Amino acid sequence: MAVKPPVTGQKDGDIVATPGDDNTQTQTTYTPEGSNKPVTITATKVDTNNDGVPDTWTAKNPNEPTQDLPTTNTDGKTPYIDPQTGSITFPPASVDNAKPVTMVGEKEGSIPSVYTIDLTDKTAPIIENIKVDVAVNGAGDKIVLTYDEPLDANNPPPATSFTVTGRWQKGYTNRRG
Repeated sequence: MAVKPPVTGQKDGDIVATPGDDNTQTQTTYTPEGSNKPVTITATKVDTNNDGVPDTWTAKNPNEPTQDLPTTNTDGKTPYIDPQTGSITFPPASVDNAKPVTMVGEKEGSIPSVYTIDLTDKTAPIIENIKVDVAVNGAGDKIVLTYDEPLDANNPPPATSFTVTGRWQKGYTNRRG
């Protein structure tokens, strides 16, 4: 079996998929930001100095299939490959954080190994402020919640995932004028 390739999140927001030590080919699947269609990058370790030993990683750019994947961060939106390690780096703006990134590591004559990282932020945001808007038909039927972090506008949570519980304090009187 081929060595399992790790996929990790970095503090700067990058996602890095690195081939296992014995991998000679990888297939990394991710969903680009703003898309619902997964894309696969196939990277191959090739012999560039004609000594019969693969020494350099290459991959085609999924956005421009006739071009190689860049080897440095060119625009903050395009994945890039380290030709020495085969690591594919996904800048934060290149990948949909609500979808997983999967790398399959292959070694000739071995069973491929798969590693998947789930990028979904499962940490609940903290409510910083609650405002009841009484201007809507004078009925007070709109509640505005302010969180300590923005919610993902492209992947909003379903309305049923929120529960708002209120408790009136003793002696409180709602007066409308």
